[in-house]
Amino acid sequence: MEKLAYSVPEAAEVLGVGVQAVYNLAHVASFPAVRVGNRILIPCESLARWLEEQAGKQL
Repeated sequence: MEKLAYSVPEAAEVLGVGVQAVYNLAHVASFPAVRVGNRILIPCESLARWLEEQAGKQL
């Protein structure tokens, strides 16, 4: 079964940034983070789409 969502550390590795940077992004309204209890999950396809939309923008 294909993975549907990344944990914060997995998303950080995929994006090539630190874990804290992903936690900071999770508080930005346009970032595709989903809270499940105390966990933050980032849907894989939504992350790829969000990254494409951010191309050329300063974050």
